[in-house]
Amino acid sequence: TLLNEEVSPAVEALESLDPDSLSPRQALEWIYRLKNMV
Repeated sequence: TLLNEEVSPAVEALESLDPDSLSPRQALEWIYRLKNMV
């Protein structure tokens, strides 16, 4: 079931992300960070 599945670190990072507060450079850094997580 879904309740037994672990949440991906990438999903956890995305849930904490506020895209409206990021500069373009910060957004690019997030993309690379997320890419390395998956």
